Amino acid sequence: MNEIRLCSFHYIAVWLGIVTRLIRPTYSITTTNDPNQTNITGDEIAFKSGKEILLPCTAWTESGHRYSWKKNGVLLDVSSGRTGPYRINKNNGDLTIDIASQYDEGEYQCLATSRLGTAVVSWMKLKEAVLKPFSSVVDPIHKEPIESESLVIRCNPPLSYPRPSTYWALIKSQSLRLSIFDTNERIQQDYEGNLYFTNIRMEDSTDEQELLACIVQNVKLRSLTKGREHKIEPKRKPGGATYRKPHLMWSSPTRDIAIKGTRKRMKCIFGGFPTPNVSWRRLDSGKHRFELTMEGHDTEIEIQNIKDTDDGRYECSATNAGLLIPITHEIRLVVESKPYWTRLPSSQQVEEEEDVQFDCQAQGAPQPSVTWTVNGLPINKLASDPRRRISGNVLRFSNVTKTDSKVLQCIAENIHGVLLTNVHLTVIEHVVTKSKA
Repeated sequence: MNEIRLCSFHYIAVWLGIVTRLIRPTYSITTTNDPNQTNITGDEIAFKSGKEILLPCTAWTESGHRYSWKKNGVLLDVSSGRTGPYRINKNNGDLTIDIASQYDEGEYQCLATSRLGTAVVSWMKLKEAVLKPFSSVVDPIHKEPIESESLVIRCNPPLSYPRPSTYWALIKSQSLRLSIFDTNERIQQDYEGNLYFTNIRMEDSTDEQELLACIVQNVKLRSLTKGREHKIEPKRKPGGATYRKPHLMWSSPTRDIAIKGTRKRMKCIFGGFPTPNVSWRRLDSGKHRFELTMEGHDTEIEIQNIKDTDDGRYECSATNAGLLIPITHEIRLVVESKPYWTRLPSSQQVEEEEDVQFDCQAQGAPQPSVTWTVNGLPINKLASDPRRRISGNVLRFSNVTKTDSKVLQCIAENIHGVLLTNVHLTVIEHVVTKSKA
């Protein structure tokens, strides 16, 4: 087993390297057939306090732009001179924050302004990476489970962002080293880090020299923290271990959500003696695409690249020696999705006094809301104009003038994500054709 040396019983910070550039453009940007139109999805990105952050501003197709940034809808003052000043690269609009802190959390947009108007060309959300320590407790928890009975040991992980990795380890008090505690078909861990013994054996005993503890690791911060130690001292059952019927100890939610295009795992942990055999099946008429995970030992299934057809009813069941009818548990998997375009508006060039409309349609689950902005500003913050109307998701302008030339943004958003696309409205002078005499 892999061993790691500990510097403290109650808090561990392991630095594996120095990260100077924490922000990577993990958001997706694609260019449509219209060279002046960009689709942007804003993602949440973790940063480390005290380090430099580079926020990329997506390249625009035209030259001569002036770049600016908004934080939470307010223009940033790059000359504010605050500690950890902002710097904008005038060539490509990239924003640098020299010394990041919790103050820098928020939603950022890069704006590119030209003679045609202002486009939103980059959008992201920053959140500080954090890993709080476990509460400091000196004495280990002493557990005395009865042989063949089930046991749960709670982790109670501290606050961490991004979501941490959680596992259990045996702590060697003399050498200050830990050994990863392996799970198997009898010992499993749920998605919150709690540890389950399907049935206790005398071999599960630990002593003062090697105690069991929950380890929480934040990969972004490259640090980890250790929870309270546990001493397990099983007690023999008079007459020896006796049969115990399978029972559900933990499962994924009975109504579980999967996001289209992602990976999904579901798990059921059953107690009992002998150790229950767990199996899975799909209850409805849909074809199942799940596979058992190696580390789950039949208690866990995984579906890659979630599709709409994966929406349905799934069942885990458990049986052991002497049980003819298995114990079952049903999980309803609901497939939802981030917004996606079903109709994109196109940039348009019209003459003065003409009417023009832009139609923007999106789908997703839940159904996304669709809103419009003009030159990066919400329409409700613009001066009222009777020539500008919104009907459903359609934005209309009537009797346009040259001053109506601008860049429009259509935004589709639901709880799983956001999409933004820019389109141009270009108004030219009315061309009068002279007839020949």
